[in-house]
Amino acid sequence: RRIIVDPDAAKLGFAWHQEANGKIWWTLITGT
Repeated sequence: RRIIVDPDAAKLGFAWHQEANGKIWWTLITGT
């Protein structure tokens, strides 16, 4: 699994990863 962090979104604590089937999961980062 690849975790992709958007430099702009990272300030807000959001990140997402995309599964092989194309589904995108958004996550709220807590503990950075």
